[in-house]
Amino acid sequence: MDAARNKTLKSWVERLKGENKALKEKIRIHRKENLFVQKTLRECRKLIKDIPGCVVLIQDEKIILASDAVRKELGYTEEEVLGHSFSKFVHPDSVEFVSDLHKKRISGKFAPCQYETNMITKTGETLCCEVRVNGIRYQGRRAFLFDMIPIDHMKKVERQLYQSKKTEALACMASGVCQESNRFLDILDGLSPNFKQSETHSRKDLYGHIGRIDAVRQKGRSITQKLAALAKGEQGSSGEVLCDIKEIVQDAVSETRPRWEGKYGDHEVKIDVKTYLRTLSPVHGHPREIRDVFVGMILNSIDAVADGGEICLTTEENPGFAYLYIQDNGAGIADNIKERIFDPFFTTKDYPSMGLGLSVAHAVINRHKGKIEVISQEGQGATFIIKIPLAQEPPLSKARCPVPGKIIKDSRILAILDESIIMDFIYQLLVSKAGKVTAVQTAGESLKQLRKKKFDLVIADMNTLSLQPSKILARIKKIDKTLPVVLVNAEKKEEQGAGMIMGRPFETDKFLSLVSKALSRVESSE
Repeated sequence: MDAARNKTLKSWVERLKGENKALKEKIRIHRKENLFVQKTLRECRKLIKDIPGCVVLIQDEKIILASDAVRKELGYTEEEVLGHSFSKFVHPDSVEFVSDLHKKRISGKFAPCQYETNMITKTGETLCCEVRVNGIRYQGRRAFLFDMIPIDHMKKVERQLYQSKKTEALACMASGVCQESNRFLDILDGLSPNFKQSETHSRKDLYGHIGRIDAVRQKGRSITQKLAALAKGEQGSSGEVLCDIKEIVQDAVSETRPRWEGKYGDHEVKIDVKTYLRTLSPVHGHPREIRDVFVGMILNSIDAVADGGEICLTTEENPGFAYLYIQDNGAGIADNIKERIFDPFFTTKDYPSMGLGLSVAHAVINRHKGKIEVISQEGQGATFIIKIPLAQEPPLSKARCPVPGKIIKDSRILAILDESIIMDFIYQLLVSKAGKVTAVQTAGESLKQLRKKKFDLVIADMNTLSLQPSKILARIKKIDKTLPVVLVNAEKKEEQGAGMIMGRPFETDKFLSLVSKALSRVESSE
């Protein structure tokens, strides 16, 4: 009996020894892991401290880590920063704003992850910073990593740059006014002796001199009117009416017709002005002012294609705005002058151009709460985009089609287009809607692309497929029979197996609607 008990006890002792040995090994491993974790944590803390940027880590409303750069910028010691609330270092004028953002962030509501605010240094100075915030997990609990970028110096440089540009623009304007004034004075100086000797001149000569003076007067009046347009303040509602942009564009085209039809100056050139105008919701404004802007912009494009070319005017309506695109295939605008083209009296043209047209247009559209932008590369023409807010949002119908931009976004589109200005506009239009567009110029190239990768839609120009459109479309369908095809510049009889056609004249909204419908069918079939 004792022998059995001894044997059992011995067995237990051996087992306990084994378990004890295993536990010791586990403790050794855990200690090693703990040392590694502590070392890693120390390295992470040191890394945050040594980061050249201003970084702080906040947990439970307190700063638990801060880079040396933060303390250097604010002028505090490590003890004065760690364990304190972040709001202690925010300028009193900005505390409420920053606290509200942090409360929203903690409660799960939306709060911007990037904003500007004012911090306060130990000496009481204000430090303007751009703050970026990211929520993280630190030691298993929620924390927030703040990255602060002091932008005082940047703001100072921006102010200096702005002042420099303003001075340059004023110098250009003063020079322009001075040149025009000197021209008028030179003419008057030349006429003055003639009037002093008026008894020796015939009535006909005197009328001629008076006519020249009147021309100078009219020129001076024109300059003062344009300068007054630049000096005008915010547009009031007085005199505003509902304006039809399509009608105003048509009037502007008619008014400029003598300049682009037939001769340009002393030589005969072919300037082709094309319009793709749709009826838009009305805008509030002064129709005469808007028409004058459109006339000036068209004349500007005519000057750009003085040796012959194309000008394309397209209207479009996007939520809240009416758009006019004025596109030419002229010489384009050099990058070094693109920012200056709206400055008063800045011009690259010879006399009698005064350099006021674009600056006045910019001022008028601004007063209508709109915008003028330019897209151009030297040697590749220019596109001016004018947008004016609509008088009111168009009512939404219950069965409204999907917004084209949302459908087109990220869609893989193969565009078989020639090099005409309209095809270039189609390409730019699809890219502006965030479509992933692959453009080719021949049917052969398109078939190669279709074999290489997957597309959601093919857009083909009938001019590009003019040789054997039906055969090419059949080969496209053979590669992917479900792939929709939209034909551009086609007639109904030319459909040739394509799912949809875009005839002449080209209409932006109809084209976008066709593309959206085609892509919607692809989505619904998947």
